Amino acid sequence: MWRPPQIASGLKLLIGMAATVVAVAVCLLLWRWFKQGVLSRTWLAVFIAAGAIAAYSGFTYVVATTPVIGANIGGGMAVLFAGPFTVGTTIVAVVSVRQGRRTPPA
Repeated sequence: MWRPPQIASGLKLLIGMAATVVAVAVCLLLWRWFKQGVLSRTWLAVFIAAGAIAAYSGFTYVVATTPVIGANIGGGMAVLFAGPFTVGTTIVAVVSVRQGRRTPPA
């Protein structure tokens, strides 16, 4: 669909590794907070929804910038479903927060 910015392959690898390390560290930190009771189930759902939106955005970028014939169809589908996916995931997060506020603390 479109050309990605020209970045050296070593820099791409470094960016990917750094992003993976940060994502794993954040997941471990959130899990630790959840197990310690610092983070409630309500807010864990919000963070999971935000992570799902970020993962889908990355997936859409990879598909849309694939340099092969026919990638425009997959990229178009990914972009087409990005809006409903984001709206649906955001609704799940908002409903989770609203229900969490109504529930008395345990």
